[in-house]
Amino acid sequence: MQVITTHLNADFDCLASMMAAKKLYPEAHLVLPGSAEGLVEEFLKEQSPPLEFTRIKDIPLDQVRLLVVVDTHAPERIGVFAPLMDNPSVEVHIYDHHPEPDIKVSQAVIKKRGASTTILHEILLAKKVSLTPEECTLMVLGIYQDTHSLITVSTTPEDLIAAGDLIKRGADLSRVASFMRQRLNSQQLDIFNELVSSLESHTVNGVDVTLVTASSDHFVRDLAYVVQNIVEMENPAAVFALIRLDTRVYLIGRSSIPEVNVAELAQVFGGGGHESAASAAIKELTLVQVKEKLLVNLERTVQPLS
Repeated sequence: MQVITTHLNADFDCLASMMAAKKLYPEAHLVLPGSAEGLVEEFLKEQSPPLEFTRIKDIPLDQVRLLVVVDTHAPERIGVFAPLMDNPSVEVHIYDHHPEPDIKVSQAVIKKRGASTTILHEILLAKKVSLTPEECTLMVLGIYQDTHSLITVSTTPEDLIAAGDLIKRGADLSRVASFMRQRLNSQQLDIFNELVSSLESHTVNGVDVTLVTASSDHFVRDLAYVVQNIVEMENPAAVFALIRLDTRVYLIGRSSIPEVNVAELAQVFGGGGHESAASAAIKELTLVQVKEKLLVNLERTVQPLS
């Protein structure tokens, strides 16, 4: 059995990369390891023709012989599929744009790109694989979301080339725009207002870093979109949002400058991402403890302005 999966709380880059990987592995089952972002779920309801997913409970893990993982290579981020990464009887193929650690898998395509979708686009283009306008639209969504519409510091020339080719092939930019512009619901708006009111500016090694915090006793979905609204309103060089939901603290980092690698900070807390966008979910520490630990590690990781 073959399986294509991605990281928990799948975003559009995950979804587009999985769809593209299915073109390379037509016999594989598309399986989400957990929930997806709210907008991704909305997109899937509207997708025509629909992407066909297999439920986790319908996958006998002991029968999986090929595991294809996109947009991550961290076992802890793929849920129930994590043990398969170390199973000698399972062939593992990775397609990812995050920094490469020491990983030992059957095949790994890891490149410095703003989105994993771009890597899969390059492969499909080289193999002359055809794409429908609907598939092109999804792939543009994947690239745009991870590069914030091609403006983050992690954006590469290859991302621009991929987006241009997909638009040329029929991607619907009006549909892309409708999913890139999200209105905050009442719970998200409460978090947003609290983040704005808590805004602090810290100068670390000559670099201005913005820190915002919020708390809620209830779960709130899609915090990354809330933080993106902070970025668009305040335009900080780098921002870290610390949001407590019940007993867990979520760290979300965004950076537009090379001196602040938010992935390096997220890794301190067991999270991941890339240099301009990263996150972590922290169970063992309070909001105050996370903030203190973050400030200590900022001093260590932030590079002086050149």
